[in-house]
Amino acid sequence: MSLPFFKNKNLQSGFTLVEMVTVVAIIVIMTIVVLANFPEFRDRSSLELVAQEVALVVRQAQAFGTNTRAASFSTLEFPSYGLYFNVNAPPGAVFQSNDSFRLFADDPSQTGSIGRYSDGEVPCTPGTTECREVYRLPTGITFTKLETCQSSGPCSNITATNALNIVFARPNPEAAFVSESGSNLCGGSCSYAKITLSSVRAGTTQCVYIWATGHIYTKPSCP
Repeated sequence: MSLPFFKNKNLQSGFTLVEMVTVVAIIVIMTIVVLANFPEFRDRSSLELVAQEVALVVRQAQAFGTNTRAASFSTLEFPSYGLYFNVNAPPGAVFQSNDSFRLFADDPSQTGSIGRYSDGEVPCTPGTTECREVYRLPTGITFTKLETCQSSGPCSNITATNALNIVFARPNPEAAFVSESGSNLCGGSCSYAKITLSSVRAGTTQCVYIWATGHIYTKPSCP
């Protein structure tokens, strides 16, 4: 009588060569698929992160404008702060293009230019210019459209003809949308501004929405 745990070696089974080759082939195919999609996934994730960072800088300007961060050149104790976007900078422009934007503190001593960025392409030198900081987008990501919109109507594309100033003035958290010349866009009645960022490699877009009420958020694949 043989004990049950003593089995004939000939009856023991395992993987055959064909089964092993099949398993390895499946793993290789799955790895190729994952690696092939990884760059696109990475670029989409990078674009989403950049859009969130742009929104964060807008919130920073809002906090500076509505609280107590004073500019050293200012004759006012609490000047307004804003963001300046110009995706159609002239050829050769170094500091402003479709891959950068500026945080600025408005200098009230510049008559006729209150409420907008007015230092043009000068280097960013806090203390002597309105520019507080220049933010540059990563390679492969650009601003492709600037729009001002009404909540119940179509958006106006200002990319081709104008720059966009988004300004926050103390003590209100609301945003004002101002043109290159200093006039209020939409006659001062814009509901929100929409800034579109695009990834060349991923072929996708992300939008940053800034409402006149002060609400700021991002949205993927914006219309």
